[in-house]
Amino acid sequence: MGPTIATVLCADWAGSARGREVFSAVVGERSVRRIPVPAGGWDVEAAVKVARDCSTTGGVLLGFDAPLGVPRSFWEAATAGLDPRPRHFAEWLHGLDPRFFDTVPGREDWSIRRPFFAVPHRAEGGLTAFVRAAARQRVDLWRAVDRRVGGKPPFVVAGIPGSVGSAARDLWRSLPPHRERGEVGVWPFDGSIEALLTNNKVAVAEIYPALAYARALAPQAVPRGRKTDREWRERVFSLLAAANWIRQFEVSLPGAGSVSSGDAFDACLNAAAILRCALEGSPLAASDVDPVAEGGILCEDSAMAPITHPKATEADLLNAPKDGRKYELVDGEVVMSPAGSRHGAVCARLITRLGPFIEQRRLGYLFDSSTGFRMPNGNVRLPDVAFVARGRFEGGKVPEGFSPVAPDLAVEVLSPDDRPRHVLDKVGEYLDGGVPLVWVVDPKTRTATVYRSLTNVRTVVEDGDLDGEDILPGFRCPLADIVAE
Repeated sequence: MGPTIATVLCADWAGSARGREVFSAVVGERSVRRIPVPAGGWDVEAAVKVARDCSTTGGVLLGFDAPLGVPRSFWEAATAGLDPRPRHFAEWLHGLDPRFFDTVPGREDWSIRRPFFAVPHRAEGGLTAFVRAAARQRVDLWRAVDRRVGGKPPFVVAGIPGSVGSAARDLWRSLPPHRERGEVGVWPFDGSIEALLTNNKVAVAEIYPALAYARALAPQAVPRGRKTDREWRERVFSLLAAANWIRQFEVSLPGAGSVSSGDAFDACLNAAAILRCALEGSPLAASDVDPVAEGGILCEDSAMAPITHPKATEADLLNAPKDGRKYELVDGEVVMSPAGSRHGAVCARLITRLGPFIEQRRLGYLFDSSTGFRMPNGNVRLPDVAFVARGRFEGGKVPEGFSPVAPDLAVEVLSPDDRPRHVLDKVGEYLDGGVPLVWVVDPKTRTATVYRSLTNVRTVVEDGDLDGEDILPGFRCPLADIVAE
């Protein structure tokens, strides 16, 4: 990194303007701090204004946590026949039809002219349906850099965790006027970072949190966890504060309270990672970026890539903290499920009503949320309440470890922080795994959703009953008794 960089601004670009965060790193001061959110929230114009204000003291690097580039195969298809053909991605953005940014209603509507989409549930084909739709047009939805770092396709606006399409289209719509006025240059399309900092004063580039975590903490490994878990964020932040390079350069970090949200955490770690590169004189990016179509991501270099962790195993789940929280093994990660006091009360009421009914009739076994059930896809799920009929366990004995058989009834009690998509995915796993009856109880709305399949679904309102049907014949319980405050 040359001496031309004075300030780093890193923007975590959530879909909503009010959910966005921007942190700065001032190289000369060796400090990282949070930039207060403007009255109307962050948008590209506000971020560029702050960058331009900072440029009076030297070059500014403005990083956005959103894709700046498209897959090479998409580029070839989208620009074929254009006359004149755009030289690169940043130039191509200036001529896009506004309808390009609309979300297509279904996979059959996907095209290079309308590529943005929301991922449907697995029963409707999930992401695979759109991957196949794009493949039929000889387009790969991932950039090479997305695959290297484990990123999501740039066109996905919703439906999967970590989708970046909403942020991408906001950035792609908003950047061209600032570039046209010469206020910013976009790396690597408009030139090298050093050249842009010299000529434009503000260089816009793509950043990616996972790479920033690794760069900021190296050689310390990034602990497993998710940024939605406040305890995990606090742990990572404490590791950053104790890092040798922070002490060596006497870097001033913001208080831990300034990273109380996942968005602020990402922006802070990105700013710290780029500050480290500037202070140590290390490369900001890999040497093989694509300056025409795909672009590149800061902090992706040969020393940091690939940034992956071994998949978590059942042994890791067994070693999860014994802190009273529920941990599950999901897609190779140990994930904490949110809960609360009311959640626990509802679970307890269900158990006190189901337990005597099952025991008196010797129907089988009732389990609380500490019991893990192996799913066919390799996940281990812990329903809040589960029932397994007598005779289903081998030898008639409850196993010591995770259950190899799926429950006959799985109950999930929603918490305020539960995401509907995640809950529906879990229900789908239960049904795919052979669970014939699933109850999802929502204390907030005082309703329960009963699933026999993804197409055989009914809702129980507060004055209705939870019915054991053929799984627990004769069991009926007023839902009002369960969800009462």
